[in-house]
Amino acid sequence: MFLRTVARELDLNVVVHSDRIEQAEVPVPDVLSARALAPLPKLLSLAHLHCGPRTVMVFPKGVTWRAERDAALPSWRFSLQTHPSPTQPDAAILVLTDVEPLSS
Repeated sequence: MFLRTVARELDLNVVVHSDRIEQAEVPVPDVLSARALAPLPKLLSLAHLHCGPRTVMVFPKGVTWRAERDAALPSWRFSLQTHPSPTQPDAAILVLTDVEPLSS
């Protein structure tokens, strides 16, 4: 509902899908976002199924975002930008690009 409201009020040309990520059948997005879905390692596994090489992933994360990032590093390669959360001190908005699983 929030994303649809923002898109409407900003007159954005976007499609918001509210399906479960495991079951979603969507075209490769330019931007993929998820809120309160899973810790970053699991979230990357789920999101990567739907993304192309140029997809930007935007994930609001709570105060444990640094630990989640560190937990993802053994399995994932990515470029990361962080932005302070406007709603919670020590939380962050993570913007990931060039996301790739590492070979085991």
